[in-house]
Amino acid sequence: MVIEIQHGLMNSYDDEYNCSNTLFWDNLPAKFVKLFVEKNLLNLKGCKVLDLGAGEGKNTIYLAKHGAKVDAVDISQEALRRLTLLPEYEVYKSQIDLYNIDALDFNSDQSYDLIVCYGLIHALDNKREALCIINKLKKLANEAGYIIIATFNNLLPPPSVQPYLKVDAFLDSDELKRLFNDWTILEYEESIITETHSTSNIEHQHSISRLIAKKNV
Repeated sequence: MVIEIQHGLMNSYDDEYNCSNTLFWDNLPAKFVKLFVEKNLLNLKGCKVLDLGAGEGKNTIYLAKHGAKVDAVDISQEALRRLTLLPEYEVYKSQIDLYNIDALDFNSDQSYDLIVCYGLIHALDNKREALCIINKLKKLANEAGYIIIATFNNLLPPPSVQPYLKVDAFLDSDELKRLFNDWTILEYEESIITETHSTSNIEHQHSISRLIAKKNV
């Protein structure tokens, strides 16, 4: 089911989706999402999951495969359209609800067992918005719920191939960990990643912070 709620301007990744002839991201689950499932040997059947900034759906599909009911939220209608074109979407679509809405405007009257926010925070305009999203995620997690976040930090500037990324929204080194000092941090990592995208094929680097945390009861 697609629930279309348009708000404001599309985010800057939308141009990347529209200009890419293939998936802008690969179709493999993100590192910490896969780590969370494999390390905990989880069957997510019956678990309610929020994938905020779902993009083309690599984490949404992976979590649905493991039995989760997933709310996939993205501001890009094109990204969500591509999600629905993935072959596995037809298999798991009864477990997935799609929301075309700005993450800053997304709210829910329910809480979630697991929240994934992979690559959204650094696409915002400033630190105020970044902290707003993180506070929202913490409130939307249920008791003993989990949050998985990955976001660029300011140890490296935005690469020239992605000039739309604003360093004002990048967290400081270890800031993500400090923001969850009232939770139990299960995994935390800061590293340099090297990647290319289909729209430019120019190799570039990011400094990234990744976290898995559990809400304290």
